[in-house]
Amino acid sequence: MSLVLEFNHALAKRTPNTLAAHRLVWVLQQRHDVTALVEAIFHAYFSAGRDIGDVAVLTEIAVATGFKKDKVEAFFASDRGVDEVRALEARAIERGVNSVPPVKIGDEIISGAQSVALFRATLENALKPSATVA
Repeated sequence: MSLVLEFNHALAKRTPNTLAAHRLVWVLQQRHDVTALVEAIFHAYFSAGRDIGDVAVLTEIAVATGFKKDKVEAFFASDRGVDEVRALEARAIERGVNSVPPVKIGDEIISGAQSVALFRATLENALKPSATVA
């Protein structure tokens, strides 16, 4: 995925619980390409400051990216995907991911939206030749 986002942190009123968003992506990716949906969710939160923890907002985003409203609403009325997404979350945490988006550079994982300086330092560190023992 190649996505360019404008981060407008001031627009976000709160940090949402993203379980519903992850459940939605989990269920739809089983039968569909969800690239546009994921990009729209990222844009809604990071650029537009929308509450992606709200199932009404997620339903609107899903419909705008081509999914059927009645199916999305029926999915959110169920608890389908809760256990599966929580298991995926536990595995990600075990690998060092604690927020999104995670970016792996060399042996390091940068979690969440971070500064350019941190990315630069991590990239520079990854590019350093490793010390070898003669």
